[in-house]
Amino acid sequence: MPDRTLRRIEAIRAVMLTGTIGGAARMQTVSARSIARFIAARVISNLFMLLFGLTGIRPFTKIVVMPLAPLLSIVGARAVGNVRSFRPSSARPRFGPN
Repeated sequence: MPDRTLRRIEAIRAVMLTGTIGGAARMQTVSARSIARFIAARVISNLFMLLFGLTGIRPFTKIVVMPLAPLLSIVGARAVGNVRSFRPSSARPRFGPN
C-alpha cells in the first residue's frame, strides 16, 4: 500500500515537472492513460468532496454542533470560574516559622 501512495505522489510530481500527461508518463515509464485516469479520479473525488462538504455543513451543525454548544458553554463558564478562584502558591498564606 505505501508503494502505491508513493507512486501516486511521484505521478503528480512528474506532471508538475513536465507540464504534460504524456511527459509524465514517459518520465514514470507508464502509459499516459494511467496517469490521465489517476488525475481524473483525483479531480472527481475533489469535486464530490466539495459538493458533500457544501451540502452537508448545515445538517452537521444541527446534529453535532448545536447539541454540544450548551455543554461547551457550561464547561467554559466552569473553567473561567476556576481560573478566577485560583491563587498562585506565592499568594497562599504560610503556616509556621519562615
